[in-house]
Amino acid sequence: MSLSACTSTSTTPTTQPNALVARVMSHCTDIAAPELGPGTLCIDNGFRMKRDDFSFANYGRSPRADDNVTAQTLIDLLGYDTVCVPGPTNECVVRPTAVQLLESWNTALAGGRCEGLAALSTRLHMSLDEPQQFSRTANRTSDLSSRDPDVAEAVVYWWATQLIDEVKRAASDSRLKSPLQLVDELIQGLSHKLGYTLGLYFESQGHAVTPFAVTQRDDFFVIHAYDNNFPGKRREILVSKITNTWTYLGASTGVDGTPIDWTGAKGSFELTSMSSRQGPFTCPFCRVPNEDTPTVISLASRDAQQPGFLRVTSRQGVAEMTPSGFTTTIKDATFSVSKGAGGLATLTLPSSVVDFDIEVTRRSADVPSGDVVMSVEKPGFARLQLAGNLATHAWDETSLPVISARKAGITVLAPPLQSISVSIARNGTLARKRLDAAEEFHISRISDQSITISVKGVSVDSTATLPIATSNISEHVDIAMNNNELVLTTAAPTSVRARKARTANFIPRLRQSPRSTTTSTTVASIEISEPD
Repeated sequence: MSLSACTSTSTTPTTQPNALVARVMSHCTDIAAPELGPGTLCIDNGFRMKRDDFSFANYGRSPRADDNVTAQTLIDLLGYDTVCVPGPTNECVVRPTAVQLLESWNTALAGGRCEGLAALSTRLHMSLDEPQQFSRTANRTSDLSSRDPDVAEAVVYWWATQLIDEVKRAASDSRLKSPLQLVDELIQGLSHKLGYTLGLYFESQGHAVTPFAVTQRDDFFVIHAYDNNFPGKRREILVSKITNTWTYLGASTGVDGTPIDWTGAKGSFELTSMSSRQGPFTCPFCRVPNEDTPTVISLASRDAQQPGFLRVTSRQGVAEMTPSGFTTTIKDATFSVSKGAGGLATLTLPSSVVDFDIEVTRRSADVPSGDVVMSVEKPGFARLQLAGNLATHAWDETSLPVISARKAGITVLAPPLQSISVSIARNGTLARKRLDAAEEFHISRISDQSITISVKGVSVDSTATLPIATSNISEHVDIAMNNNELVLTTAAPTSVRARKARTANFIPRLRQSPRSTTTSTTVASIEISEPD
C-alpha cells in the first residue's frame, strides 16, 4: 500500500487538462448544484444528509457484547459448519481459530465502525435494505438508533466484510487505479445506480465514507460524501485535475483537537462496490498452510489513542509500521490496514522469510502504550496469538523482540515488567498460557499431531507435549505451572446460542427500485485509460 504525496489547493490552472481529466469532464455538465456548493454537476444519486445518513456518530467497541463481533456474525458471514464444530445448530461450539479471530476482530473494532456504517447507509439508500426492517417506526435511515440491537448487529456485519478475502481483493484492486481513474469510475457507477464505499488511507490509518455525488470546481473534482464521524454534515474530498492526488480537509483531529488534513495519491484511495460484498465468502482462518504459504502477522490495538506499532526484522530486510505509515525492504512483503483508528494491520511475508523477530512499539516514550492483540500464522506451526501490553519502547528506539521465529521453533518473550496472554490454536485444540514478566514460552513445529512446548523463567524450565485434537471436536487446554512443572488441563468449551445463517446478504428483504439519480445526459462509456 502506498501512502504518499500531497495535493495543491491552488485554484489557478498551471497546465492544460490531460486526456484522463478530459474524459472525466466529458461526463460532467454546466449545471450548477447549489446544494453541493460552488461548481457544476457531474453526478448526484440523491443521497441527502439528515435523511439518508445515520443520526449518530461512528463508535467503537460496545459494552454490550452482542453489539460487537460474535460467533453469530461469523456464522452469518461464513456459515455454521465453518465456524462451529458439528453439533446442534441452535448452539455453537466455536472452532479454536475462530475464537482467536473473534478476539482479534473485536480488538480492531475499538477503532470504529466506519466501514459498516458506510456500507449499510449505502444499502439503505439503494433500497437493498429498508429502515422498517430494523424499526417499525423508522421511515428513513436517520430515524434508526445505534441502541437498537438489530442495527448494531447489521453495522458490525458489514464492518466485518472488509476483512473477508473477496472484499479485500476488490478494494486492493481498486487501489491500483489513480484518484482520477476512480473519480471516473465513481461517476459511471453512480450513473448506473451502483453503490460504493470510499476508502482513504493516511499514514497508518484508514477510514471509510459514503460517496454520493461528484462536482467539478476550478482545478478539482469534488467527491461529496457522508462521513459517519460527522453525521448531518456533507463532506468534500478534493481530487486535483493537475496532480492526480486527493485531499480531505479536516479528515480527523489530533489528541489536542487540531484538525488534520489527509492527502494521498494512487494506492491510498479506493472504491469498493456493494457487489463485492455478496457472499458466499471464503473463510479467512481455514487455509491449510504448506511450506509455500506466506507468513501472516496481524496487530490490533484496544485503544485508538494508544495504538501499538510493528517492526519485523529478518535476514531479507525490515518491515515496519510506524505513526507515519508502512515501509518494507523485504521483497514481496505487503502491508494492509482495516479502516478505523488503530484497526487491524496485517503484514504478509513471503515463504522465503523463515527466520524473523517481531517487536511491538508505541508512538513515543512520553505516550503510554495500550494493550494489543497480535497474531502470527507461520507454516508448520499452530496459529499463535498474544494479548497484553507488548510495547516497551517507542517506534524510533531499539527494543527487545516479543517473538523470535526460527525454522525449528517460535519463542515468545514477555516484556520485563508485563505479564501477557498467549494462545495457540490448531485443528480442534486451543491452548492458553499466562506468561509472567520476562518469562519465555517456546513452541515447536507440529510433529505427529503434537506440539512440544516449554516455559523458561527465573526459576522455571519445564517442557511438555501438547496433543492436537481432530478438527471435528474442540477442546480447551489450560497451561499452568505446578511445582515448577508444566501441567496441561483439558476441558470441553461451552457453547453459545446460534441460529441459522441469515440469507440474502445478512438481512432478508425484498429488493425495491433505487431512488432516482441525477446526472448528465452524456452516455457513460466503461472504457478507462491513462494518458500517454
